[in-house]
Amino acid sequence: MQVTMLTRRLEIKYGGAENSQRHLFNHLKNKVSMKIINIHDDTKSKIDFDAEEVSGKFALLKFLKRMWNNRKETDIFHVHELGKYYRFPVAIFLKVLGKPSVATVYHENLVSGIERRVKLFDEVILNAGYLKRHFKYKCSVIYTPIDVNRFPKHKKKGNRNRLLYYGSPRKGRGMEHLIKAFSHLKGYELLISLNQSFWEDTSRADFISKLATMNDVKCKGRGSVEEMLSNADYFIFPVYDGNTVISVPMSVLEAMASGLTVIAHPVNELPHVISNGKNGYLMDFTSDDSGEKLKKILSSSFLGGNARRTIEQLCNPDKIIGEHLKIYEKSLKGRQRPQKKRR
Repeated sequence: MQVTMLTRRLEIKYGGAENSQRHLFNHLKNKVSMKIINIHDDTKSKIDFDAEEVSGKFALLKFLKRMWNNRKETDIFHVHELGKYYRFPVAIFLKVLGKPSVATVYHENLVSGIERRVKLFDEVILNAGYLKRHFKYKCSVIYTPIDVNRFPKHKKKGNRNRLLYYGSPRKGRGMEHLIKAFSHLKGYELLISLNQSFWEDTSRADFISKLATMNDVKCKGRGSVEEMLSNADYFIFPVYDGNTVISVPMSVLEAMASGLTVIAHPVNELPHVISNGKNGYLMDFTSDDSGEKLKKILSSSFLGGNARRTIEQLCNPDKIIGEHLKIYEKSLKGRQRPQKKRR
């Protein structure tokens, strides 16, 4: 089976949906023959997959041309993260090609109104269950596959109490709320890993200066996910604006897979993944008493082992890849025309 993936900006290494696709593609490429056509904007970054890339002026037309050129050898086109501007014309073009099509939705705010009402693709995969309420037709819910063996089992070292935050510092991501809550703690260390561009952002100079004066806060650039997680005991996810992250934030799933105790704001699908007090903790980082809430949680049980077991079951690669293959087969069968009986 030849599956052609249609992606956008796959080269952004730390992006949520891009990271989610990376996990899926790494597992799926062992089961199907896979090709990637990637459309991107101004970035000069290179992706770590063999892909046909288009960019610049008339990028959409170039993208459609690549689809046309690959139509004969492709059995199924699988659309990922194209956004409203690209996804609608791609869906119409797929109808013209007459090829089976599958689309995966990672962000509810990137889906057009018409797409929520009219099924533009043969099969639609939602990255989270809560997205189902936005669609008028039946969709499949499949999480991202994560191999927990990629992450060494976490072992809490003595009395070390190290909290980790990494992600984007932009509005809605809760970094200021995290710093406010952390200022109420004693005996804990907060690691903040952000892209170098943040530390060079002059508009955030006051906030950066404030971080520099906090003795228990260590700031540095981004390392590998495995490296960052191995140096922490707790993973903090204070994001409160669901539009700024994908439906199931990959950083949370990876932290749980590594055996860290996750403390997160109940955003998007997280209340369905984290059972408060059993495999992690949910708290409102925007509340006035967030410092007291965080202090109380940190004095509670360490739940990293339960978190890892949750990911082993919820994001099992064999199970999730098997579900994708069933959807591909269903899409193919739906397009097969019944043969006319000879007289």
